[in-house]
Amino acid sequence: MFNSAQHLQPFFCLRNIIDFYALSMALFVNYSVLARTDAPFNVIYDFVFDRLRSVRQDLVVQRIDDQAAIVIYETVIRFHVYSAFRFLNLFRYF
Repeated sequence: MFNSAQHLQPFFCLRNIIDFYALSMALFVNYSVLARTDAPFNVIYDFVFDRLRSVRQDLVVQRIDDQAAIVIYETVIRFHVYSAFRFLNLFRYF
């Protein structure tokens, strides 16, 4: 399994991943991973959720719990709030 430190992503990589998804959610809405129409939103959600879960796991394993980690968690929370809104609107019509 991947239990050694060499398989963990350093903090700056975790931040880059989070920044990519935050930018795609906020600035480039038309070009966002979340705005794609070639796949159902639940598939896109699963993809992004998996990536963000990996980031959260690396934060826990590396015991990163300072102000920088809070910024990452805030972005993850924004994703979940946005996704809940999308799912609410998606299932409202059924």
